[in-house]
Amino acid sequence: KYAGIYEHPHLGEFSIRVEGENIHAQLGISKNVGSPARHQDAIRIEFRDGRGEDLQFVFHKEQAIAIIYGGHVFYREE
Repeated sequence: KYAGIYEHPHLGEFSIRVEGENIHAQLGISKNVGSPARHQDAIRIEFRDGRGEDLQFVFHKEQAIAIIYGGHVFYREE
């Protein structure tokens, strides 16, 4: 449902991987295990300086088609 590679034309690939109950996020060399967020279908990630930000999944027909992070939209690769 969440796992996949999401792309942004300028920022590159955002990888989401699910292992057990953990959701792992990677953007470039930055990696983090997501923690619960306040909104449904979102995770909180901290890539730097302990400052966290929510990553919101966008769905169509029960499949994640994009993520929104830092105001940028990353679209899922087919």
